[in-house]
Amino acid sequence: MPGFDITRHPISVLELGTFGWIQIANFLVSGALFMAYAVGLRRTLRGQVGGTWGPPLLAICGLGTFLAGIFHIDPIDGFPPGTPAGMPTAFSTSAVMHNAVSTPAFLAVIAACFVLGRAFARFGQQRMAIGLWTAGVVFVITMAEALSGGPAGSLVLFVGVSCALVAVSVAAARLRVAILM
Repeated sequence: MPGFDITRHPISVLELGTFGWIQIANFLVSGALFMAYAVGLRRTLRGQVGGTWGPPLLAICGLGTFLAGIFHIDPIDGFPPGTPAGMPTAFSTSAVMHNAVSTPAFLAVIAACFVLGRAFARFGQQRMAIGLWTAGVVFVITMAEALSGGPAGSLVLFVGVSCALVAVSVAAARLRVAILM
């Protein structure tokens, strides 16, 4: 996308501009899939480790992601092209809501990594458990770095978010395979 720089711009600004509909659809579909995952996880792990906290955490992640597709962030730091450099001096209600729903979604997916990791450890799948725990730790570290205003904060946060979302998605695939066997 012309003008987009992952080291300066959060991925959410891709909701803006000509092809913004693609990122909006990404948030809406991903959010809906995580909410469906929460329902399936509730059915799969009912009465087992991870069955109490995993589903609501994934539902919060899904709902926050879905709502991030409805509430759009404001243009920032030169994106979309023509936007002044730097942060806006005031934020729209939509941008405030975007951030308000994203924060609990981020925290929920971090917690889900630890809850699902514990479940996989209990199932005897240590590599999967370690992968989930590692993804949770990576996300915590990258979030702290991004919030501290470190260089390339948006890129660092993107890496952390990606690690956690991939880990819980792989966990879903592993649970599905275990159920079908």
